[in-house]
Amino acid sequence: MKPIGTILRNARIKEGLTLDTLYERTKIRKKYLEAIETGNWTLMPGSTYAHGFVTRYAEAVGLHVGKVHAIFRREF
Repeated sequence: MKPIGTILRNARIKEGLTLDTLYERTKIRKKYLEAIETGNWTLMPGSTYAHGFVTRYAEAVGLHVGKVHAIFRREF
């Protein structure tokens, strides 16, 4: 199974979105978007924030949130 960051990044690219555009849609700071994509969870302000950020990211790129949460829980 691919890491959640790779899945989200691939979905973002498929939608033709840049990180700047994703920031505008989600209001998640770019440094956190990059941390999600690289799996650098230590940069997150906490697990609750990480969960919320991943949810908003998934919604913004059109992924099924339930499936994304399942992968996120295994990885985080």
